[in-house]
Amino acid sequence: SDETATTREGRKPGAPPVDLLIRTSGETRLSDFMLWGISGHAVLCFQEVLWPDFSFTDMCYAVWTYQRSAEHSLGGRARYEAARADAEAERRERRTVEAERAARANGETIVERTSGET
Repeated sequence: SDETATTREGRKPGAPPVDLLIRTSGETRLSDFMLWGISGHAVLCFQEVLWPDFSFTDMCYAVWTYQRSAEHSLGGRARYEAARADAEAERRERRTVEAERAARANGETIVERTSGET
């Protein structure tokens, strides 16, 4: 096997996806090659400091940026799941009401539900 081989994404085979990309020198543009090399969920952190002057504090800021982004993503996911559960409960309720209406229209006896039953 060729040791210099890379995947289509520009990484070595078996390398983990990029989660945090730090771009120094205040530049906010990325090359197409760099964009192919990062994963779809990577956090991009642009800093004004030049690479030779990149310090531990700058690294802490980048990690903090990543953590804040991850917290936001998890919060967004939780809101999405809650909204999805609410929508599913509404659909179940609507189907139940429609089934009861159809049963009444056919002259069937309906047993009343108590609150909280599905």
